[in-house]
Amino acid sequence: MLKTLEYPNTFTYSALFLNIVGVIIKKLFQELQSVIKKLDLSVDATKYYAGWIVKAKVTQITDIVEPNKRYLYLVAFIDHYYKKCGLRAMAWLAVSIASL
Repeated sequence: MLKTLEYPNTFTYSALFLNIVGVIIKKLFQELQSVIKKLDLSVDATKYYAGWIVKAKVTQITDIVEPNKRYLYLVAFIDHYYKKCGLRAMAWLAVSIASL
């Protein structure tokens, strides 16, 4: 008779996916530390750029002609949500990536 594997009740594939996304966000945040410090954006500016990214469609982001402007928005998003929202940002990002 075959035995089935039993996973703990807390295991879900979405939790695993969020952990992976969390590792990616953390790595990006760490790699962007020097850029974030040089930008020296105010909290309000960072919040504005990050909020725009959340509301924007992927095409709106990719349609930004000037690469530096696009990077500014994305760096602000990573900075703001890594510091302020932790798992909520990662969950949002996971849902967004899954819908692509």
